[in-house]
Amino acid sequence: MFFSLYAQNDSPFYATLNKEDASTLKLQFPDAVQILGSTEYESAVMLTETAAHELHDAILVHGPGYIRKPSAEKALNDIAATPLIPNAQSFTSTNYTITHDAIVTQALNEVSTSNLEDHIIELQNYGTRYHNRPEGTQAAMDLKAKWEALAASYNRTDVSVRLFNHIGTTMPSVIMTITGAVTPNEYVIQSLVDWQLNHFKSRTAKTKQRGEIKGSTAKIYAQKGTGGARHSSRKAPIFVGGGVAHGPKGAVYKIKKINKKIKKLGLFYLLSQKNKVKSLFVVEDFKYEIKKTKMFNNFLEKNKLVNSLIISDKNSKSNIIKSARNIPDLKIIDQEGTNVYDLLKYKNVVFTTSSIKSFQDRLSK
Repeated sequence: MFFSLYAQNDSPFYATLNKEDASTLKLQFPDAVQILGSTEYESAVMLTETAAHELHDAILVHGPGYIRKPSAEKALNDIAATPLIPNAQSFTSTNYTITHDAIVTQALNEVSTSNLEDHIIELQNYGTRYHNRPEGTQAAMDLKAKWEALAASYNRTDVSVRLFNHIGTTMPSVIMTITGAVTPNEYVIQSLVDWQLNHFKSRTAKTKQRGEIKGSTAKIYAQKGTGGARHSSRKAPIFVGGGVAHGPKGAVYKIKKINKKIKKLGLFYLLSQKNKVKSLFVVEDFKYEIKKTKMFNNFLEKNKLVNSLIISDKNSKSNIIKSARNIPDLKIIDQEGTNVYDLLKYKNVVFTTSSIKSFQDRLSK
């Protein structure tokens, strides 16, 4: 009889599970599992609580397990309604080749149980790594030192590690940069574009926080005995006239800085790329004023300079600015204002002879 090996008060229940798992369980525990029905990939079964625990320990330790159902009818209906999705073994295996065996083996050899335990103990020794505690800052400093030592041990001169300080916390972020071999300057360009958009974006909205509200700092009424909630200051955000919680902070967000060497590197890289694709031009200075837009537009079309950034000297700019300001996809800037965003935005870059000399002199310093 079914479940004859188990206690009479151990009532059976219904469930659904993978068809192959159900068949395996039935073979190993014929008295503990009854298969009520099966589809192509799933089976409805009946088993007891005791049997389920033994089956879990014996077979389903890392398997998909089963889904308990309130009745045999529900179990049968659910497997009938389940979409025909094959399990992983039913898929055709993909042919592939494992490469970089030496690198993988070297990485695996670096992993050990003792290393993991030592790292956990090292983290525990901080006590806390909360972001506004000294221990959190020290943890970031130690991580930076560890990464630098790791890069040095493998002679990785392409690896650099730096700290990035934030406004709302004393704990810095640790950033590791691995310079690429194919396009090593691409991350520089992205950083410069982010900096430029962040720097010139207008952020004039500003609200006062509770610490910026003028007024007495005295407690507004007694801590206890009033029958009301405890409050200490009228400056709290919950009061009319108090500070604003999490409001805009104005220009305080302009915190990202880029050093001059990175700016120069970005400009040199983009101009060299423009030169490679033959989109970098040098024209004679505009010594005479061009009064007609049509005349200047004909000059651009004749020389195939549509969609251009003209980097001009001051005299040339004054002679062409009026005739060029209504031409679409054209921008004229002084050489001092040369930037990566405009170099990326426009297809062609045009220097005047005076501006290219001034530009070279400025960047060579």
